[in-house]
Amino acid sequence: MIIKYDNSICPPISKNIYLPPTQDIAWIQIPKCGTSTMRSLWDWETQSATGKYKDMKRLVILREPYERWLSAVVEALNPKPEKNKPDMAKIEERFHTWDLFRGTTDRHLYPQARFCNNLDIDNAIFIWLDELEDKLPLVFPGVEVPHLRKGNAQNKNMVREFVLDKVEKKIVLYKSCVRIDYVEDYILLEYLREKHLFL
Repeated sequence: MIIKYDNSICPPISKNIYLPPTQDIAWIQIPKCGTSTMRSLWDWETQSATGKYKDMKRLVILREPYERWLSAVVEALNPKPEKNKPDMAKIEERFHTWDLFRGTTDRHLYPQARFCNNLDIDNAIFIWLDELEDKLPLVFPGVEVPHLRKGNAQNKNMVREFVLDKVEKKIVLYKSCVRIDYVEDYILLEYLREKHLFL
């Protein structure tokens, strides 16, 4: 089964393919789905014009859409937290004036399913983000998944607490918006669970 969407609404898959140095598995990078952890493991080779990844099995890490949306909003409101101490007045203004759903141009907020455009499900390995530490060594034997502790944690947590406070007051509304705007993700996840395709 091939996942297929209109190319005009999808990031080019070739720009999201990464190759480990010695494995025959290509990782599809989906923002806010373990990318910092995965990038810390190897010096990844990005997909080149040769397209040599095309015959490789694909690794896809997926996340619960609402949790991913929250994480993406935190990053969108205060990008590069390692450099930028949160200006909470500006962040509050952004939260109330930005379109934090479909209208955004921030790739962190694109549906996960769209990064899988043209993906052959039968030639892919799917891992749930919450199980990455246990499941990734089954794909790459001997690999140890690091616990990343970044200096930006305090800045990121300030913004996350702000977002959670705002969202909590209208949580039913926000969860409904995520369910509508990320319907492709929910359909994909339901299919993968139904067919027992998660590793």
